[in-house]
Amino acid sequence: MIANLSMVAERGGSFAGVGQQGLAKLWIDPCARNDTRTDVRADLAGWREERGLPADPMKAYAESGYQSRINNERVGGHQAGWGA
Repeated sequence: MIANLSMVAERGGSFAGVGQQGLAKLWIDPCARNDTRTDVRADLAGWREERGLPADPMKAYAESGYQSRINNERVGGHQAGWGA
């Protein structure tokens, strides 16, 4: 989920300067799509840091130890869901 949200933010940042006519052209011209593939990761990292968020959400998640904690807490537990 974190990776998906990061990708959406990157793509949104890439399209931010295109405008409505530019977006219409992207649907028609596949070559124009390559022109919008601007690397905005550094800008997004700065935006996150300005708001007190980790610059790299995936790295912050990995370093938090949360995944290990929930893995250990759920050992021997019962699966949730329909028919589980």
